[in-house]
Amino acid sequence: MSPSDSSILNGETALESFWEIGQYKRSVRRIEDAPRLCSELSLLIRERSEIEAAYAKSLQQWSKKWSEHVDKGVEYGSAQEAWKAILHEGRSKADLHLQRRDRLIDEVFNVIKIWSKDNFHKTAFGAVKEGKEIEEAFKRAQKPWAKLYGKILKAKREYFSSSRMERSAENQEKNAAGNPEMSREQVKKFHEKMVKCQTERQKAEEEYRKTVSAIFDYKSTYQADMMQVFKRCQELELKRLKFFKEMLKGAHDCLNMLNSIYEQFLSTVTSVDAEKDVQNWEKEFGPGMPFNCPVFETYTPEVREIVKKRNKVAGDEPVVLLSKRESIADPNADNCLVEPLDDKSKMTNSSDVTTHCIDEWDESGDIFEKLGDEDEQGWCKGRKDGITGLYPANYAVDLKA
Repeated sequence: MSPSDSSILNGETALESFWEIGQYKRSVRRIEDAPRLCSELSLLIRERSEIEAAYAKSLQQWSKKWSEHVDKGVEYGSAQEAWKAILHEGRSKADLHLQRRDRLIDEVFNVIKIWSKDNFHKTAFGAVKEGKEIEEAFKRAQKPWAKLYGKILKAKREYFSSSRMERSAENQEKNAAGNPEMSREQVKKFHEKMVKCQTERQKAEEEYRKTVSAIFDYKSTYQADMMQVFKRCQELELKRLKFFKEMLKGAHDCLNMLNSIYEQFLSTVTSVDAEKDVQNWEKEFGPGMPFNCPVFETYTPEVREIVKKRNKVAGDEPVVLLSKRESIADPNADNCLVEPLDDKSKMTNSSDVTTHCIDEWDESGDIFEKLGDEDEQGWCKGRKDGITGLYPANYAVDLKA
């Protein structure tokens, strides 16, 4: 389901809910991201071990250089021993950093690599096998719902379309009945068309209500099937988060030389709450998101509806126009068209053609102002008595011509 389809059904879209078609992919992506996170954490640990080794090497070089200098120097007695004490501290600290390096590699880096290899596997095409399995399970759980959802979208489009046709037919019948130039037979045809459109609208509305009822009845089954698959995602993610917490605490133990330095580090790692993390994720991106079950929506007519074919000629079915009225009293009003009259053409209704625009230019011989050229559908914008609307281009003649 595309965002536009969702907006058709629910009226608006923000962050797509877990329950919407295809939105389970966020949950699948968590599983697919896990091997990459393992690689990134192991790289982080390896780089830190390299820093420890580099620092140890620098301390060793520093200690060796100055030990030779002190031994050959002019300092003597107890003062010379004090010099050697700080050099001994450097050698001892270098050994300690090398121990850090070895423990980080053996107790953290290698363990992460083994755990990742045991828990995540690649398919022949390089995808994460566990992620593909979860995705297929979600697809199976969502397939019946998606099928019902597609029927709703189709039924709704047909219902809205037939409602527009019915409204158009009613307006045409009304205009024809009030037109003295229309024969009784012509008025009868318009009435028959209106009755037919009304029947089609009623049929479409009944089908729409039926599909909405069907998807509502299936709602509980759909939710149960999706939750079953989602729990598998949660279990895998919970396992990964707990393992990462264990590894980071292990890194702390490897690096904990001075408690005062690493006290905050330990506090931060210890405060990791894997259970709370997955629960919050469920609320924000999983089944805890709002469930917007489709409901029946009553048709509401648009601001303007035009039923016209470009190639129709005078004498074909009349055009129904619901014009958008805009006052020209306030020059600062939004979308208000105020152009000087002398810059526009003056038009008049052709006496041999009848227009059927509601409340506007409905008498032959009326003079009004042309505001724009003919568009690709054969309509022009005009203004009369402060009212802006559309009129068929071939229904009027230019007085300047």
